[in-house]
Amino acid sequence: MFRPWLRTACPDDWTGKAVRLGMRILLLVFLLVALLAVLPDAWLALSFGYEEPIRLVLLLVAFYVWRWVRAFAIAALPRSAYFVFGYLSFRSGGQRRRLRAREVVDIEVVARPPDDREIFVIALKDGSRHDLCPVAWEGAGRLYRRLHRYLPKR
Repeated sequence: MFRPWLRTACPDDWTGKAVRLGMRILLLVFLLVALLAVLPDAWLALSFGYEEPIRLVLLLVAFYVWRWVRAFAIAALPRSAYFVFGYLSFRSGGQRRRLRAREVVDIEVVARPPDDREIFVIALKDGSRHDLCPVAWEGAGRLYRRLHRYLPKR
């Protein structure tokens, strides 16, 4: 049902936790509005006087909109990595890099010291290698799968 064109990996630092908390509060507000709003008479006439189908549609729309708002909020974080319309954006060397997904030739998982945390590392056509994001970040697996589609066939 929900196949967004924006894939994000949410950092596990305080910024990511703050966005996740804010998005949960926003979802609660969306759900309360969908459940408690006064429905217009024209909408009730469409459902033959029953409120439940209209409220169910409102809940589905609220959840769908919430998913998009959440993806954009995560993409706005400074450390997040995201993939949109064939472009990959991530932080490398203290600055944000944006490149076409076709420039990536390989993705691998590497353990980094001191705590042996697993990180996705991408190799580019020019031979450079960059850390993309930790594997444990929320959404990193979906980002990997989307980027993997653009890798050259072996």
